[in-house]
Amino acid sequence: MDFPLPDGTYIRNVPEGTTRQEVMARLVNAGQAERLGFAAPDPTEGMSEIDKVRAGWGKFLSEGVMGLRQRLGGVTAQEVEEMNRRDAPLMATGAGKVGYFGSALAHTAPTAFIPGANTLAGSAAIGAGLGAITPTERTEDPLANVLRSAAFGIGGQAVGLSPRVRRSFSRGSTRRSASS
Repeated sequence: MDFPLPDGTYIRNVPEGTTRQEVMARLVNAGQAERLGFAAPDPTEGMSEIDKVRAGWGKFLSEGVMGLRQRLGGVTAQEVEEMNRRDAPLMATGAGKVGYFGSALAHTAPTAFIPGANTLAGSAAIGAGLGAITPTERTEDPLANVLRSAAFGIGGQAVGLSPRVRRSFSRGSTRRSASS
């Protein structure tokens, strides 16, 4: 069976009994929808803001699992690209971003209680670990992810150790205790 596309071309040899929705879903999943003349549906359409926050929250968690599975050989870079393409409309919303970054903060904050986390080496190790489980596309280098995340860990720790930051925090606590 031949399947007509909006641009006037046909997909040849589509198995009999395949519905229009099935063909279109496969084209959307393959990233071919716009190129072939029809728009991919927006998965966030009809979602409330709180639903988008929840979906963003879950995206962070599912990315961690996917990244770990990718390092173990269970997920391909192409599958990561498909996930990112599918989730792009969600991450284009403010509510999706709030959920994603809120989940990242909530799920990584406990690493501050790991012994040695308050050292440059500890923060580098935590950053590197988080970078290691970040899923990568074909154009990305997993090692660069690890190194960049380790550098951000060191940078965050260095900011916290800077005398200027320490003074501003100690002044604030002195003021509060003097006024109490």
